[in-house]
Amino acid sequence: MKTSSLSLPSSLPDASHKGLPSGHGMPRQSKFIHLLFHQCRKDFLHLRFPATIFLFVLLLRLLTHLEPHQQHLTLFSFFNANWVMELLTHGIAATTVCMSIFSDCASNSHATVRTRPIGPGVVFLAKILLLAVIVLFPWLLVDFYAAKNFGYTPSLWTGRIAAIVLSVSLVISFTAAITSLASNPRQLLIFMTLAILGSLVWIEGTQYIQRSANLPPMRLWCGGIVSAIVGLVALLMSWAISSITHRRTPAFWLFIFAIGQQPFTKTFWPHDWFSPPSLNYPSTNLSTLPQPSSTVATQNLFQTLSLSGLRQNEVASIVAFAPMIPGDHWPPDSHYRDYEPDRHRQENWSTIQWLHLDHLRAIARQSDPDLLWSEFNPNHRVRRDLVEKTPHLETALQYPWKLRLAIHNLRQVADLSLETFQHHRQIVPLLPGSRLELNVVSRPHFEYEVSARIHSRFDALTSHQSFAPLEVMDYRIPTSFMVVVHDPVTRENSATPVVATSDQSFIFNWIWQVTERCDVFLPVPQARFALTPLNFESWMKRARLQIWLPEYRGTVDLEITADQMRQLVETSAK
Repeated sequence: MKTSSLSLPSSLPDASHKGLPSGHGMPRQSKFIHLLFHQCRKDFLHLRFPATIFLFVLLLRLLTHLEPHQQHLTLFSFFNANWVMELLTHGIAATTVCMSIFSDCASNSHATVRTRPIGPGVVFLAKILLLAVIVLFPWLLVDFYAAKNFGYTPSLWTGRIAAIVLSVSLVISFTAAITSLASNPRQLLIFMTLAILGSLVWIEGTQYIQRSANLPPMRLWCGGIVSAIVGLVALLMSWAISSITHRRTPAFWLFIFAIGQQPFTKTFWPHDWFSPPSLNYPSTNLSTLPQPSSTVATQNLFQTLSLSGLRQNEVASIVAFAPMIPGDHWPPDSHYRDYEPDRHRQENWSTIQWLHLDHLRAIARQSDPDLLWSEFNPNHRVRRDLVEKTPHLETALQYPWKLRLAIHNLRQVADLSLETFQHHRQIVPLLPGSRLELNVVSRPHFEYEVSARIHSRFDALTSHQSFAPLEVMDYRIPTSFMVVVHDPVTRENSATPVVATSDQSFIFNWIWQVTERCDVFLPVPQARFALTPLNFESWMKRARLQIWLPEYRGTVDLEITADQMRQLVETSAK
């Protein structure tokens, strides 16, 4: 009986061939690691050119995030530049992934002619390790550098890392899953185009249906995060099945499932972890008094209505003040509130100027008592508006009234020399994830103009707020702060309330970026320059700029009796 010997093809190199790892005498685990790093080194040599281009694009993207704010920064130069750089970065990353996967793809006829003593599982793991090193890790490092001055807490850093890992992993797995299904470059181009266009049409179309159904937006947002995670797992499984087992049919259907499940998971997800709860200020210590007390610290709301029980440095603002008429909704459409559009600007909710003299008094209590104070562009509470904004006043005075107050704590966040604005942009941390950027623009005759923006960056996976922000009549109150110019020689303080007048926001990589523009005009003592030897340069060297931020502490409802209201209205009418 003849025995035949199985001969290996001459094209198959042995383990001693130059460039291949030798596994003789190695334990199984050491041999696996040796093969894994050999495959990584080979792939890195193949991808060194696209990886270099990707790093260069990442650095350009970093420059757009670090660009100093200018007064005439247009919508195109800021908003579109960020979008273009994000799209370019994603495109180069996808190209790098495509070149890495297609070079060793099982369905690639050019790759299969090169036999090698490395299993498909090792190749798959080597691809994941290499793409994490040349795509994910540089992305994380660049993003860390861009976010270093935002005062992140450990929880915010964790959310930001998770957001970047999720978004970049989706780009890698989406591209790798498509590439592993293609047999040649032409087929890969067709698959990629159809997948991107089909995904956009499918997702955008279903989002239009979801908006028409009037579903809770935050619950939809949480459902979108869950659908992204489910899609990532399905895409990784599709890539693994196609690369390791070479079964393209189940890999294809897993890819279809990853895209198709998105709108259904997003729509039917039942939980909302994103919306923060409302913040209620404890009302046990608050009470109203008909007159200011000489023994208890009070805040005078109206001439015959004072508030006691506030903590030190806290100020109350009137959110709504209206009668509680049985059968009518509260608050009615016409009612008194401190939160009104600035009368000197366009009548819209983007110009609400709600800081008033009570906030200035809270700042004065924290300063030296012998300072001379003046307020630039004052915002006084007009008491007669209470009567004018209450229809059918005689009928309304027969019922008790509800007083809804918003409580803020005044906190100093910066004390800077004005001279520093001449040379450097100033960055002032406001809250974790939010900062104020100040840049001097011009020096007009009566005012010193400072260009400012509030720049915030938060991950979009978890709520960055422990409580919901203040809203009045379904409008979110814009960010405001108080700017105080202090002259230590004359011991004078000039206060200017500042409100964010416009904002721009966009989201990429599951990270929100919001910028709010502020107009800051500081009064210049021109009369003193004319009457004394003091000049502008000397004043700039000695003057200091203080920034006070009102921190929201919550809202509280108090009831005012009908007798108290009649006394208040009669006194205000005099």
